[in-house]
Amino acid sequence: MSLKSEIKFSTKFLNLLYSPDKPTIYAPSILLNSLAMIFAGCDGITAEEIAEIIGKEKNCHEIIEYYSNLIHYCKTVDDGLNWEEEYIKSRQVCYKLLLSNRLFVSNKKILSSKWKKIMDEKFDSEFESVDFDNKVEAVDKMNNFVKEKTEGHISKIVDENDINPPLTVLFLINALCFQGFWMEEFDDPKLQNFYSKNGNIREIEMITKDAHMKGWNLTEGEDWQCLGIPFKTYQSWFHILLPNKNVDLKDLIDKLDYTFIQKCIKTQKVDKVIATIPAFHIESDIDLKEILQKMGLTNAFKGQTDAHGINKIFEDDRVFISKAIHKAGMKVRKLL
Repeated sequence: MSLKSEIKFSTKFLNLLYSPDKPTIYAPSILLNSLAMIFAGCDGITAEEIAEIIGKEKNCHEIIEYYSNLIHYCKTVDDGLNWEEEYIKSRQVCYKLLLSNRLFVSNKKILSSKWKKIMDEKFDSEFESVDFDNKVEAVDKMNNFVKEKTEGHISKIVDENDINPPLTVLFLINALCFQGFWMEEFDDPKLQNFYSKNGNIREIEMITKDAHMKGWNLTEGEDWQCLGIPFKTYQSWFHILLPNKNVDLKDLIDKLDYTFIQKCIKTQKVDKVIATIPAFHIESDIDLKEILQKMGLTNAFKGQTDAHGINKIFEDDRVFISKAIHKAGMKVRKLL
């Protein structure tokens, strides 16, 4: 496990997810976090398949420790900003990263004490007993958790069709939300033409910034450009990677790897740049089953609950993954 392996996972996932017909967003850190939690409850073939994806050539202890440290780091990225208060421009630290785990467990099952201890100590997970026979109440509990932890940015992640008692015994839900203020506020949004790849032209709200000596970053390659826009304190950045004219975005995605991304984010300060970007809000609901199977995770989804599956989560039962859902969102505005 390393930044290289995380980027390898992220770019492979993106290649499998990419569709030219619709915008998509996903959070690799959440996916890796979830897989690490499941890995801690696996044995045999399933454990080997997950390890191949998230921690090749590492043992169980090393994998769990790596992702445990990552989670604890994410929980420290918070300046204590009260987002209910009016924004104060003179404030120098304005960002937060919210990451929470909660395991919704059937009230008819008993968790393995060993796995529960790992979830508690290593992943800071919370546990909640749920009656999955009462679908309405179970769905409300899980959606309210996500809504609270993302401060309303994601209000729904599951519905009643996702619950199938008595087969449904556990929901592992991770919630991640990053909020940050730009280092320099953009101008007020204005309606401008947006040109799609298929030739369509539509009017959307665009925000513009004339960034003169503002510490923005701009790197270029033979067929691409990458603009880095800083959030306050320069600890977090928003990078926009675009292909040059007549270069297909998919061709650029195919090139993405650790070395390529290092080139994109290499420090290359630009004295002056005028940037116009859409003021957009994207949300994606992704069914992970097909993508994870293509990445090599197959045994965890098989109906037979043999000795090579997820057999360390409950005291006296083996389970399999019937459904895996990932929801992510991003909102870009003039201020944050």
